[in-house]
Amino acid sequence: MAENSYLMSWGMLLASIVMNSLGAFAIKFKMNQLGSLGVDSLSGALRYLFNLFSSPAGFIGGVLFVLAPFVFAVALSRMEASVAFPIQAGLNFVILVGLAVIFLGESLTTGKSLGLLLILAGVFFVSR
Repeated sequence: MAENSYLMSWGMLLASIVMNSLGAFAIKFKMNQLGSLGVDSLSGALRYLFNLFSSPAGFIGGVLFVLAPFVFAVALSRMEASVAFPIQAGLNFVILVGLAVIFLGESLTTGKSLGLLLILAGVFFVSR
């Protein structure tokens, strides 16, 4: 029974990380297509948000991004916060950088690479 709870905890944590990362990526992907969000008028901002979330990528991204904290709360109720939070933050960042480099053409500099390696090392040590 304890092993099942352990797997459920880590499964919920990983699910929340994937949901958060993919949700943020899908929103960013659609925002790149729409261009910068203008803040010069409320009606323009609302129109932009409507266009963003009425598209399949924006809608799915929004749903994933909104649901991820609830899934994370399930994991957090079963894990130590000092383990769950750093792992979530670190892996979200690593996944988003990877997606941005592969699909959005963002650059992967030496500094980013070293930072990613340090984050992964931190996630490894925190999870032990």
